[in-house]
Amino acid sequence: MADKRPISPHTWMVLGLLIERPSYGYELHARSRRRFGNLIAFGTTQAYQAINTLLGQSMIEAFEPPESAPSQRRKRQFRIYYRVTAAGVQAFKAWLAQPVQEDSRNAELLIRLGSAGVIGAQALHQVVKDYQAQCNRRAKELDDEDEREPSRRRALAAAIEIIAAEQRLEIETQQRWCELALRRIETLED
Repeated sequence: MADKRPISPHTWMVLGLLIERPSYGYELHARSRRRFGNLIAFGTTQAYQAINTLLGQSMIEAFEPPESAPSQRRKRQFRIYYRVTAAGVQAFKAWLAQPVQEDSRNAELLIRLGSAGVIGAQALHQVVKDYQAQCNRRAKELDDEDEREPSRRRALAAAIEIIAAEQRLEIETQQRWCELALRRIETLED
């Protein structure tokens, strides 16, 4: 029976790395460190937890590389490699199309961006466009809230205005970043 627990952004990142090329557990950790540096906290334990989740959901499969000879197994150099399944690629594409879950460091957005490139420039472009639309919806929601709040006490109204201004600045920065990212991706598509 397949494991149906929710999948973390870190697990999606591992799946993206496996779409790029088959790997063993520690190599996945090392590749994530090279790609994301210190932007994403990701240890070897998380790599193996992600592998177990993906195996449980049949998104990846273990295999023995042809070059692993019996003598290597005796020397403890044998490694179990993992590769993505068709179901894993399909699930990954579906995940890329979902709205990004907001967090304080935008880890999920960074993981999606760092992983979408394995699908191609169009997937990378779509992640940024979807995030841009999400930012635009949030900006409109803030504007709508501002219009409903004028009758509150002055101090509370000022606090709400200050918080809304900070949120608006954050969204404007995110929107500018989306424009910059899209301009850069468009140079890949030409």
